[in-house]
Amino acid sequence: MLRNLSFFLSISIFSLIAVISPTKAQPRLSYALWVEDSLGIEFKFPRAWMKQVQRSPSNLIAQFTKDDSIILRVDSQKRTGDWDADRFAEETLDQFIMKYPDLKVIQEVRLDEGYQGFDEAHFLVAHYKENGELITNRFLFLRKDTNYFITQAKVIRKEYHKYRSEVDLFMKSLIWNQIPRDRWRNDSLNYLTPSDHETTINYIRDSLRPSRVKNQRFNSALEYNPTIIKDQNSNTESRRPIRDIEPGQNPPPGGVTPISDTNPDPI
Repeated sequence: MLRNLSFFLSISIFSLIAVISPTKAQPRLSYALWVEDSLGIEFKFPRAWMKQVQRSPSNLIAQFTKDDSIILRVDSQKRTGDWDADRFAEETLDQFIMKYPDLKVIQEVRLDEGYQGFDEAHFLVAHYKENGELITNRFLFLRKDTNYFITQAKVIRKEYHKYRSEVDLFMKSLIWNQIPRDRWRNDSLNYLTPSDHETTINYIRDSLRPSRVKNQRFNSALEYNPTIIKDQNSNTESRRPIRDIEPGQNPPPGGVTPISDTNPDPI
């Protein structure tokens, strides 16, 4: 009888402690949405990470870092009609192999046609060493018509467990999106300085901006003539200010670095 009573009391005390003890809540991943209507894409990235942006009229590099152990990055490129995602992936890997001769492809998967709205999608994981550290780099090569995109998540392998959720969110979030009729949003333009990058801003605003009447995806213009703005207070014609574009609240130093049409160097 005493043995049963003792057992009952011990169970009751243990249950009471379990109820009173606070449960540690799992931290919720905070993310922001990046939209590039002129390129027809949007993606999510971890909020409060450092951003570096490079922009040309038809290309974009957006890079996000938390510390020295991880880089998340999106690149866009234009190619001719005889290219495909496999050739694009091979071209990129060739550049990485030149820089990292010990590179090994660990996993490679061709995703279903229509993945996230794209025509082709190719997922690849590569390992290589950099400065004595084993690096895991996840690539997602995407094609829509003649527009090509690379999503990368480069992480020091031993630190991967810390950023698994951020990598998963970022890699799966890039989509090809139908532009709503009443929306025009290009987040990378926030990182352009009107006085220094007026041609790029005008080109994107005037040539790549989709028609609200037709409500269609963007079409790159073959020609571009910069818009001349007349100053109402004088008889002279001026190319400033760009009244509907404001610089971002936290642009990186020096604004945006112009980029060429060739693949950027490996990160």
